[in-house]
Amino acid sequence: MSEQKFTAAVKVMRSFDYCHFDVELASDQPLEVLEIDSMRKVCALLVDEAVRQYRIAKECEARRASKQFECQQFIAACERLKATVPQSQLTVEQAAMLRAYADRSFLRDFDRERYLYEDEEREMHFSMLNQFREAKVGQPSPLPAPAIAQSATPPVTEQV
Repeated sequence: MSEQKFTAAVKVMRSFDYCHFDVELASDQPLEVLEIDSMRKVCALLVDEAVRQYRIAKECEARRASKQFECQQFIAACERLKATVPQSQLTVEQAAMLRAYADRSFLRDFDRERYLYEDEEREMHFSMLNQFREAKVGQPSPLPAPAIAQSATPPVTEQV
């Protein structure tokens, strides 16, 4: 007797840091239970990747906000220096600050903190999902079957 087939839609939802991530996959072709389970796993992997990238983006934005505050402080300090200290009385450090202010070199790395949801680590994190690339509807899941943990009771030792 062949396994029963169903049309299916799977949806995986995660909440993280007051944000909600959900992915939904659907098939209009009848699928076996193992194929539907494979779709669920793909959804879960995609949602996990979305959460991972969200964490990175949030960290980058925090660094960017900090850098923006530092830049504003630097600009204010340079403008105070220009207004209060004559050019001939500047220390070497103050002159270097004004030179960086004039050529805007202190802003050079500011945009590098922007995260556009693409990074070098992405392929590593999608390696699990890559197992599904060659999967076709009608084939079993490329993931190995989960090992069933057998509960063994530990040997009882008597203490004298």
